[in-house]
Amino acid sequence: MSHPRPDITVGCHTDRMMQPRDYSALTSAVTTSDVAQSKRELAGRGGPTLAKGVWATILIVIFVVVGILFRFDFPAVPDIGADTGRSPVSWVVVGVIIVGVVVGAVLLGRVIEKRAWTRFIRLTRFATANGLVYSANGNGNGTSYPGLLFSIGGGRQFTGVFSHTEAPGFDIGNYRYRTGSGKNQRTHVRGYVAMRLERKLPHMVLDAVGNNGLFGTSNLPRAFGRDQILSLEGDFNTYFTLYCPREYERDALYVFTPDLMALLIDNASALDVEIVDDWMFVYSMQPFALDEPGALEPLFGVIETVGAKTLTQTDRYRDDRASASTAVDEPSSASPSVAPAIRLPTDEVAPQGRRLSRGVPTAAILTFIGFVVVMYTFILR
Repeated sequence: MSHPRPDITVGCHTDRMMQPRDYSALTSAVTTSDVAQSKRELAGRGGPTLAKGVWATILIVIFVVVGILFRFDFPAVPDIGADTGRSPVSWVVVGVIIVGVVVGAVLLGRVIEKRAWTRFIRLTRFATANGLVYSANGNGNGTSYPGLLFSIGGGRQFTGVFSHTEAPGFDIGNYRYRTGSGKNQRTHVRGYVAMRLERKLPHMVLDAVGNNGLFGTSNLPRAFGRDQILSLEGDFNTYFTLYCPREYERDALYVFTPDLMALLIDNASALDVEIVDDWMFVYSMQPFALDEPGALEPLFGVIETVGAKTLTQTDRYRDDRASASTAVDEPSSASPSVAPAIRLPTDEVAPQGRRLSRGVPTAAILTFIGFVVVMYTFILR
């Protein structure tokens, strides 16, 4: 059971967030000398790198072209060529084409690399102008996230993150991971917002209804037991499905007040939300266009509305189930070897509230039902 408290002003949490943002850096000119200088300054420490897949594709194209050329039967040139085989002119043509393909591939790679560095420099300039830190391949807070998105699959990689490293800290970025194997392997790239809270909270997930898949199946990377669904008042349930640990229903209602629910509907109805430990995550099915003001501004809006209200609503939360078991020893005048148990406030959540219980994915259930129907219809009948 949590202890309620009077509302306090949101401004103390958002003074730094509410500053007008300067997006001019995202369209600023970037010269070749700017790129060269950035390369020298970073020297492999966090700058963009041309994806291995790009170079692999270029090499494959070169080999394919060369193979086709060697299999192509160039007409012989009677004046110069021999009676059999290729003429000298044919070999010259093949050589020129191969050199042209190689040079073109190298130039294409450099163009792609130049574009990557141009984007990186613009994003870095934007971050500097707005009190942020930009990282091309990591999260600026250097923190291991406890969110459900960051503990599944393989090939996990941050692909661009803006970080606010001073309290209240937050990140806006993109994250890539792989699931499955062989022909069933899939690469997922998803956008996320991570906001640091001032207290640890029970594990709660808001599954947005608007981005669910076929037959309303959730797009969350993990399924949770449906006995943990909590129905809220008003039309909130038409926008989100709220999961909270059993016996933590009152705690969830303490966090998700009507005004916070209204902010979620207005600002994040197409996004999934997770509260775990002292973090709040907002997930998107698609990566964020970090170099587009029109895509960034709503994300800052989520931080300044939903994030700020969540901070205000939870900064004095306490799980009595955890604090009741916390005790310290204090010397007793009657007997130094005997110490009374003194209950202290704690920034912890009891074990039963720290993580939601897993469930069976709806998609798996539907697949199984479909398989049974097919088996019965075409085989067993």
